Amino acid sequence: MIAAAIAFSGADSTPPVPVAVIRLSSPGDSVRVGEVVTLSATVLDAAGARLAGRSVTWTTSSDAIATVSQLGEVRAVGPGRATIAAASEGRSGSAEFNVIEPVASVELTATQPWVRVNDTGPITVVLRSATGKVLTGRPIQWNSVTSSVATISSTGVAFGLTPGSTVVTATSEGHSGSVTVQVVERVSSVSVSIEPSTFFIGDSVLARPTLLGASGLELTGRAITWFVNTPAATVDANGMVHGSYIGAATITALSEGITGSVQVSVMEHVESVSIVIAPNPIAVGALGFVVAEVHGTSGRLLAGKQVTWSISDSSIVSVSAQGTLRGLRTGRATITATCEGKSGSVDVIVQ
Repeated sequence: MIAAAIAFSGADSTPPVPVAVIRLSSPGDSVRVGEVVTLSATVLDAAGARLAGRSVTWTTSSDAIATVSQLGEVRAVGPGRATIAAASEGRSGSAEFNVIEPVASVELTATQPWVRVNDTGPITVVLRSATGKVLTGRPIQWNSVTSSVATISSTGVAFGLTPGSTVVTATSEGHSGSVTVQVVERVSSVSVSIEPSTFFIGDSVLARPTLLGASGLELTGRAITWFVNTPAATVDANGMVHGSYIGAATITALSEGITGSVQVSVMEHVESVSIVIAPNPIAVGALGFVVAEVHGTSGRLLAGKQVTWSISDSSIVSVSAQGTLRGLRTGRATITATCEGKSGSVDVIVQ
Protein backbone atom coordinates (compact mmCIF):
# COMPACT_ATOMS: atom_id res chain seq x y z
CA MET A 1 0.00 0.00 0.00
CA ILE A 2 2.76 2.44 0.83
CA ALA A 3 4.65 1.75 -2.42
CA ALA A 4 1.49 2.25 -4.47
CA ALA A 5 0.80 5.54 -2.78
CA ILE A 6 4.30 6.77 -3.48
CA ALA A 7 4.02 5.79 -7.14
CA PHE A 8 0.68 7.61 -7.47
CA SER A 9 2.01 10.71 -5.77
CA GLY A 10 5.02 10.83 -8.17
CA ALA A 11 2.68 10.77 -11.22
CA ASP A 12 0.79 13.88 -10.03
CA SER A 13 3.97 15.91 -9.43
CA THR A 14 5.38 15.72 -13.03
CA PRO A 15 5.67 19.41 -14.12
CA PRO A 16 4.34 20.55 -17.58
CA VAL A 17 6.87 21.41 -20.28
CA PRO A 18 7.49 25.16 -19.91
CA VAL A 19 6.72 27.66 -22.63
CA ALA A 20 9.93 28.98 -24.24
CA VAL A 21 8.83 30.90 -27.35
CA ILE A 22 5.66 32.45 -28.74
CA ARG A 23 5.54 33.17 -32.46
CA LEU A 24 2.87 35.39 -34.07
CA SER A 25 1.78 35.24 -37.68
CA SER A 26 2.78 38.26 -39.81
CA PRO A 27 0.17 41.02 -40.33
CA GLY A 28 1.76 42.10 -43.63
CA ASP A 29 3.43 45.40 -44.47
CA SER A 30 0.43 47.57 -43.60
CA VAL A 31 -3.24 47.48 -42.66
CA ARG A 32 -5.80 50.10 -43.68
CA VAL A 33 -8.05 51.84 -41.18
CA GLY A 34 -11.22 49.76 -40.72
CA GLU A 35 -9.66 46.44 -41.76
CA VAL A 36 -9.66 43.40 -39.44
CA VAL A 37 -6.78 40.91 -39.32
CA THR A 38 -6.74 37.73 -37.25
CA LEU A 39 -3.35 36.76 -35.81
CA SER A 40 -2.38 33.30 -34.67
CA ALA A 41 0.02 32.61 -31.79
CA THR A 42 2.16 29.46 -31.87
CA VAL A 43 3.43 28.36 -28.46
CA LEU A 44 6.72 26.40 -28.50
CA ASP A 45 8.96 24.71 -25.95
CA ALA A 46 12.74 25.09 -25.79
CA ALA A 47 13.17 22.29 -28.33
CA GLY A 48 10.86 24.03 -30.79
CA ALA A 49 8.01 21.57 -30.25
CA ARG A 50 4.51 23.03 -30.39
CA LEU A 51 2.63 23.13 -27.10
CA ALA A 52 -1.12 22.80 -27.40
CA GLY A 53 -3.78 23.93 -24.98
CA ARG A 54 -1.81 26.77 -23.43
CA SER A 55 -3.66 29.92 -22.44
CA VAL A 56 -2.65 33.06 -24.40
CA THR A 57 -3.36 36.67 -23.39
CA TRP A 58 -3.48 39.37 -26.12
CA THR A 59 -2.61 43.07 -25.62
CA THR A 60 -2.04 46.17 -27.77
CA SER A 61 0.33 49.08 -27.27
CA SER A 62 -2.31 51.59 -28.46
CA ASP A 63 -6.07 51.14 -28.58
CA ALA A 64 -6.22 54.36 -30.64
CA ILE A 65 -4.30 52.67 -33.46
CA ALA A 66 -5.31 48.99 -33.21
CA THR A 67 -7.42 46.93 -30.80
CA VAL A 68 -7.09 43.18 -30.25
CA SER A 69 -9.55 40.61 -28.90
CA GLN A 70 -8.57 37.59 -26.81
CA LEU A 71 -9.02 35.53 -29.97
CA GLY A 72 -6.25 37.48 -31.72
CA GLU A 73 -8.64 39.52 -33.87
CA VAL A 74 -6.95 42.86 -34.59
CA ARG A 75 -9.00 45.86 -35.79
CA ALA A 76 -7.21 48.87 -37.36
CA VAL A 77 -8.61 52.03 -35.75
CA GLY A 78 -6.39 54.98 -36.69
CA PRO A 79 -3.17 55.68 -38.60
CA GLY A 80 0.09 54.92 -36.83
CA ARG A 81 2.15 52.02 -35.53
CA ALA A 82 1.05 49.65 -32.78
CA THR A 83 2.57 46.52 -31.23
CA ILE A 84 0.28 43.52 -30.71
CA ALA A 85 1.62 41.06 -28.11
CA ALA A 86 0.61 37.54 -27.09
CA ALA A 87 1.76 36.24 -23.67
CA SER A 88 1.67 32.79 -22.08
CA GLU A 89 3.28 31.60 -18.87
CA GLY A 90 5.65 34.54 -18.65
CA ARG A 91 6.76 34.38 -22.26
CA SER A 92 5.58 36.70 -25.04
CA GLY A 93 5.79 37.36 -28.74
CA SER A 94 4.79 40.45 -30.70
CA ALA A 95 3.99 41.78 -34.16
CA GLU A 96 4.23 45.34 -35.46
CA PHE A 97 1.13 46.83 -37.08
CA ASN A 98 1.43 49.75 -39.48
CA VAL A 99 -2.05 51.22 -39.83
CA ILE A 100 -2.57 53.51 -42.81
CA GLU A 101 -5.46 55.63 -44.08
CA PRO A 102 -7.29 54.10 -47.06
CA VAL A 103 -7.58 55.81 -50.43
CA ALA A 104 -10.75 57.90 -50.67
CA SER A 105 -10.16 59.73 -53.97
CA VAL A 106 -7.94 59.59 -57.06
CA GLU A 107 -7.05 62.79 -58.96
CA LEU A 108 -5.43 62.73 -62.42
CA THR A 109 -3.80 65.63 -64.26
CA ALA A 110 -2.17 65.62 -67.69
CA THR A 111 1.17 67.46 -67.43
CA GLN A 112 0.66 68.93 -70.92
CA PRO A 113 -2.49 69.76 -72.95
CA TRP A 114 -1.76 67.10 -75.58
CA VAL A 115 0.63 64.33 -76.58
CA ARG A 116 2.23 64.22 -80.03
CA VAL A 117 2.13 61.07 -82.15
CA ASN A 118 5.15 58.87 -81.24
CA ASP A 119 5.79 60.95 -78.14
CA THR A 120 5.10 60.57 -74.43
CA GLY A 121 3.18 62.58 -71.88
CA PRO A 122 3.27 61.80 -68.14
CA ILE A 123 0.00 61.72 -66.19
CA THR A 124 0.19 62.97 -62.60
CA VAL A 125 -1.83 61.02 -60.04
CA VAL A 126 -2.65 62.17 -56.49
CA LEU A 127 -4.23 59.77 -54.00
CA ARG A 128 -6.01 61.28 -51.00
CA SER A 129 -7.55 59.93 -47.82
CA ALA A 130 -10.95 60.96 -46.51
CA THR A 131 -9.21 63.71 -44.52
CA GLY A 132 -7.53 65.06 -47.66
CA LYS A 133 -4.10 63.72 -46.81
CA VAL A 134 -1.93 62.84 -49.82
CA LEU A 135 -1.15 59.12 -49.79
CA THR A 136 1.92 57.51 -51.35
CA GLY A 137 3.20 54.01 -52.00
CA ARG A 138 -0.20 52.57 -52.94
CA PRO A 139 -0.64 50.17 -55.88
CA ILE A 140 -2.26 51.81 -58.93
CA GLN A 141 -3.82 50.15 -61.96
CA TRP A 142 -3.81 52.17 -65.22
CA ASN A 143 -6.06 51.87 -68.26
CA SER A 144 -6.55 53.68 -71.58
CA VAL A 145 -10.11 53.39 -72.90
CA THR A 146 -9.04 53.86 -76.54
CA SER A 147 -5.68 52.17 -76.64
CA SER A 148 -5.46 52.58 -80.43
CA VAL A 149 -5.08 56.35 -79.84
CA ALA A 150 -2.73 56.20 -76.84
CA THR A 151 -1.42 53.57 -74.48
CA ILE A 152 -0.66 54.10 -70.80
CA SER A 153 2.23 52.48 -68.92
CA SER A 154 2.21 51.02 -65.42
CA THR A 155 3.90 54.24 -64.24
CA GLY A 156 1.30 56.57 -65.80
CA VAL A 157 3.11 57.64 -68.98
CA ALA A 158 0.90 58.03 -72.07
CA PHE A 159 2.29 57.22 -75.53
CA GLY A 160 0.58 58.77 -78.57
CA LEU A 161 -0.19 56.44 -81.49
CA THR A 162 -2.64 58.28 -83.73
CA PRO A 163 -4.51 61.63 -83.63
CA GLY A 164 -7.61 61.53 -81.46
CA SER A 165 -8.54 61.36 -77.78
CA THR A 166 -8.76 58.70 -75.10
CA VAL A 167 -9.75 58.58 -71.44
CA VAL A 168 -7.02 57.40 -69.08
CA THR A 169 -8.14 55.92 -65.75
CA ALA A 170 -6.16 55.17 -62.60
CA THR A 171 -7.62 52.90 -59.89
CA SER A 172 -6.36 52.37 -56.35
CA GLU A 173 -8.09 50.52 -53.51
CA GLY A 174 -11.42 50.57 -55.33
CA HIS A 175 -11.38 54.30 -56.16
CA SER A 176 -10.76 55.74 -59.65
CA GLY A 177 -9.95 59.01 -61.37
CA SER A 178 -9.88 59.86 -65.08
CA VAL A 179 -8.42 62.41 -67.48
CA THR A 180 -8.81 62.92 -71.22
CA VAL A 181 -5.61 62.69 -73.24
CA GLN A 182 -5.54 64.41 -76.65
CA VAL A 183 -3.12 63.02 -79.24
CA VAL A 184 -2.11 65.40 -82.02
CA GLU A 185 -0.01 65.30 -85.19
CA ARG A 186 3.64 66.20 -85.09
CA VAL A 187 4.84 69.27 -86.98
CA SER A 188 5.78 68.25 -90.52
CA SER A 189 6.57 71.63 -92.10
CA VAL A 190 7.13 75.25 -91.05
CA SER A 191 6.80 78.33 -93.25
CA VAL A 192 7.24 81.98 -92.24
CA SER A 193 5.77 85.09 -93.84
CA ILE A 194 6.41 88.75 -93.06
CA GLU A 195 4.81 91.83 -94.57
CA PRO A 196 6.49 94.06 -95.45
CA SER A 197 9.74 92.17 -95.83
CA THR A 198 11.62 95.45 -96.38
CA PHE A 199 11.41 97.99 -93.57
CA PHE A 200 13.38 100.69 -91.82
CA ILE A 201 15.73 100.80 -88.86
CA GLY A 202 13.60 101.21 -85.76
CA ASP A 203 10.53 99.59 -87.34
CA SER A 204 8.94 96.43 -85.92
CA VAL A 205 7.16 93.88 -88.10
CA LEU A 206 5.51 90.63 -87.00
CA ALA A 207 6.72 87.39 -88.60
CA ARG A 208 3.86 84.90 -88.97
CA PRO A 209 4.62 81.16 -88.82
CA THR A 210 2.44 78.44 -90.38
CA LEU A 211 2.85 74.90 -88.99
CA LEU A 212 1.44 71.91 -90.85
CA GLY A 213 1.09 68.26 -89.90
CA ALA A 214 1.73 65.35 -92.26
CA SER A 215 -1.96 65.43 -93.25
CA GLY A 216 -1.68 69.08 -94.31
CA LEU A 217 -3.75 70.23 -91.34
CA GLU A 218 -2.60 73.54 -89.85
CA LEU A 219 -1.40 73.08 -86.28
CA THR A 220 -1.74 75.64 -83.48
CA GLY A 221 -0.54 75.97 -79.92
CA ARG A 222 2.94 74.55 -80.59
CA ALA A 223 6.10 75.93 -79.03
CA ILE A 224 8.17 78.01 -81.47
CA THR A 225 11.75 79.23 -81.05
CA TRP A 226 12.91 82.18 -83.18
CA PHE A 227 16.38 82.90 -84.58
CA VAL A 228 18.01 85.60 -86.73
CA ASN A 229 21.35 85.19 -88.51
CA THR A 230 22.72 88.76 -88.65
CA PRO A 231 22.72 91.90 -86.45
CA ALA A 232 20.61 93.74 -89.05
CA ALA A 233 17.49 92.65 -87.14
CA THR A 234 16.42 91.10 -83.85
CA VAL A 235 13.44 88.82 -83.21
CA ASP A 236 11.67 88.19 -79.90
CA ALA A 237 9.91 85.09 -78.55
CA ASN A 238 6.65 86.15 -80.23
CA GLY A 239 8.19 86.56 -83.71
CA MET A 240 8.31 90.36 -83.59
CA VAL A 241 11.19 91.48 -85.85
CA HIS A 242 12.92 94.80 -85.11
CA GLY A 243 15.17 96.59 -87.62
CA SER A 244 18.57 97.40 -86.08
CA TYR A 245 21.08 98.08 -88.88
CA ILE A 246 21.09 98.41 -92.67
CA GLY A 247 21.34 95.00 -94.28
CA ALA A 248 19.64 91.67 -94.90
CA ALA A 249 18.69 89.03 -92.35
CA THR A 250 17.14 85.56 -92.29
CA ILE A 251 14.37 85.05 -89.72
CA THR A 252 13.92 81.37 -88.74
CA ALA A 253 11.17 79.64 -86.76
CA LEU A 254 11.87 76.24 -85.14
CA SER A 255 9.13 73.91 -83.89
CA GLU A 256 9.53 70.24 -82.96
CA GLY A 257 12.79 70.01 -84.89
CA ILE A 258 11.36 71.50 -88.10
CA THR A 259 12.38 74.97 -89.37
CA GLY A 260 11.10 77.57 -91.80
CA SER A 261 12.67 80.91 -92.77
CA VAL A 262 12.01 84.25 -94.45
CA GLN A 263 14.37 86.94 -95.74
CA VAL A 264 14.08 90.57 -94.66
CA SER A 265 15.89 93.79 -95.65
CA VAL A 266 16.46 96.68 -93.27
CA MET A 267 16.90 100.23 -94.61
CA GLU A 268 17.65 103.68 -93.18
CA HIS A 269 15.03 106.41 -93.13
CA VAL A 270 15.71 109.32 -95.45
CA GLU A 271 17.07 112.25 -93.49
CA SER A 272 17.87 114.78 -96.22
CA VAL A 273 17.92 115.37 -99.99
CA SER A 274 20.48 117.56 -101.77
CA ILE A 275 20.68 118.47 -105.48
CA VAL A 276 23.67 118.75 -107.80
CA ILE A 277 22.96 120.70 -111.05
CA ALA A 278 25.13 121.40 -114.07
CA PRO A 279 25.42 123.72 -115.81
CA ASN A 280 23.96 126.57 -113.86
CA PRO A 281 23.22 129.02 -115.42
CA ILE A 282 21.95 127.18 -118.51
CA ALA A 283 21.24 128.66 -121.92
CA VAL A 284 17.83 128.69 -123.54
CA GLY A 285 17.53 125.45 -125.57
CA ALA A 286 20.55 123.87 -123.89
CA LEU A 287 20.55 120.58 -121.96
CA GLY A 288 21.90 119.92 -118.51
CA PHE A 289 21.33 117.50 -115.68
CA VAL A 290 20.28 117.43 -112.06
CA VAL A 291 21.17 114.65 -109.58
CA ALA A 292 19.42 114.11 -106.24
CA GLU A 293 21.60 112.81 -103.43
CA VAL A 294 19.54 111.07 -100.73
CA HIS A 295 21.11 110.71 -97.27
CA GLY A 296 20.02 108.45 -94.40
CA THR A 297 19.89 109.24 -90.70
CA SER A 298 23.50 108.10 -90.38
CA GLY A 299 24.54 110.57 -93.10
CA ARG A 300 25.19 107.69 -95.46
CA LEU A 301 24.33 108.18 -99.14
CA LEU A 302 21.37 105.92 -99.95
CA ALA A 303 21.33 104.41 -103.43
CA GLY A 304 18.33 103.29 -105.43
CA LYS A 305 15.82 105.65 -103.84
CA GLN A 306 12.86 106.86 -105.92
CA VAL A 307 12.89 110.65 -106.32
CA THR A 308 10.05 112.89 -107.50
CA TRP A 309 10.92 116.15 -109.30
CA SER A 310 8.96 119.38 -109.29
CA ILE A 311 9.62 122.91 -110.77
CA SER A 312 8.33 126.22 -109.48
CA ASP A 313 7.88 127.53 -113.08
CA SER A 314 7.84 124.86 -115.80
CA SER A 315 7.78 127.53 -118.54
CA ILE A 316 11.39 128.45 -117.71
CA VAL A 317 12.95 125.02 -117.43
CA SER A 318 11.92 121.37 -117.68
CA VAL A 319 13.33 118.27 -116.00
CA SER A 320 12.66 114.63 -116.86
CA ALA A 321 12.18 111.75 -114.40
CA GLN A 322 15.79 110.79 -115.18
CA GLY A 323 17.07 114.26 -114.24
CA THR A 324 17.62 115.70 -117.75
CA LEU A 325 17.39 119.51 -117.66
CA ARG A 326 16.35 121.78 -120.61
CA GLY A 327 16.32 125.59 -120.64
CA LEU A 328 13.09 126.94 -122.17
CA ARG A 329 13.19 130.74 -121.66
CA THR A 330 15.16 133.23 -119.67
CA GLY A 331 14.35 133.47 -116.00
CA ARG A 332 14.85 131.81 -112.62
CA ALA A 333 13.05 128.71 -111.32
CA THR A 334 13.34 126.44 -108.28
CA ILE A 335 13.82 122.69 -108.83
CA THR A 336 12.80 120.42 -105.94
CA ALA A 337 13.54 116.71 -105.39
CA THR A 338 11.38 114.77 -102.88
CA CYS A 339 12.03 111.32 -101.41
CA GLU A 340 10.03 109.69 -98.60
CA GLY A 341 8.77 113.00 -97.33
CA LYS A 342 12.13 114.76 -97.35
CA SER A 343 12.95 117.45 -99.95
CA GLY A 344 15.88 119.42 -101.30
CA SER A 345 15.79 122.42 -103.70
CA VAL A 346 18.07 124.44 -105.94
CA ASP A 347 17.54 127.59 -108.05
CA VAL A 348 18.37 127.36 -111.75
CA ILE A 349 18.98 130.37 -114.02
CA VAL A 350 18.14 130.24 -117.71
CA GLN A 351 19.80 132.95 -119.89
